[in-house]
Amino acid sequence: MGWPKDGDFLASFLEVVDGEGRLDSSGIGGMREPGERVRYWASMRTGFPTFVGVRFADGLPRIVLETTRRSVEVDAASTESHYGMRFYAMPLDEGEDLVAINGGDVRLIHRSVAGIPMETGYYPLPTATD
Repeated sequence: MGWPKDGDFLASFLEVVDGEGRLDSSGIGGMREPGERVRYWASMRTGFPTFVGVRFADGLPRIVLETTRRSVEVDAASTESHYGMRFYAMPLDEGEDLVAINGGDVRLIHRSVAGIPMETGYYPLPTATD
């Protein structure tokens, strides 16, 4: 399987370092879907807070991150634009879980993989709903 000739590869990553100098690097990469409007990732490294990163299309005026404790609205004007997308990342508080990402008419429900043993090889992808 090769890359499409007109493919659009885009990678988004966040690196954080704790007080002991340990590094956590998480993100998403791969072919950008035609018409992609919202995509996200959530880190899961032991000893670090969970970080949520979102990229969303320039045309969206805002995104909303829903967690088990709060709703965070991010205006597009407060983010930087690169390659026709805007980017945002935030840590979750201890005991807080991501529920969904909303942008325009896109709602991505987060399916946590925290309870799935790594050896199963099964990791559910975010689900888009109306």
